This record gives sequence, C-alpha cells and structure tokens, in this order.
Amino acid sequence: MSAYALMRRAHAAHQLCAVYKTKYPYALLFRSGRL
Repeated sequence: MSAYALMRRAHAAHQLCAVYKTKYPYALLFRSGRL
C-alpha cells in the first residue's frame, strides 16, 4: 500500500471519528429526553 493511500485512509477514519464524537452525544440527549 502506498503512503498516499494510507494517508487517505487515516484521514477518512479521523473524519468518521469526529462525526461520531459530535453526533453521538446529541443522539443520547435526544433519547434520554424522549424517555
């Protein structure tokens, strides 16, 4: 695997993690508010 492909994969994983970290707490708040 090339360094470029590794960099692209790491960047995509980082973006996914960032989205998960920002969206997940709001989903928890939404659920706890609905219960």
